[in-house]
Amino acid sequence: MDINAARRAIDELDAQLVSLLSKRMELSLQVAKLKADRGLEPRDLEREKSIIETAGKLARWPLTPQAVARVLETVLEVSRAATAVELGQK
Repeated sequence: MDINAARRAIDELDAQLVSLLSKRMELSLQVAKLKADRGLEPRDLEREKSIIETAGKLARWPLTPQAVARVLETVLEVSRAATAVELGQK
């Protein structure tokens, strides 16, 4: 594979990542609305910890569990911000 082919493959993966992140955000917003409707706390720290730990176990070199944790912590942070906006909390 030459450098341009490798870069095209990376670009395709990036597009897939964005698509998957968008789907994840939509589902997170659905969960947030269901929690709000039921009077549940919007944030579940145990669930967040479980998500990060479970995904970290899937990491394979050169991707480390720590790198997965950093990515998912950012995803969760963005999700919380979007939820706050969607639910009119900020």
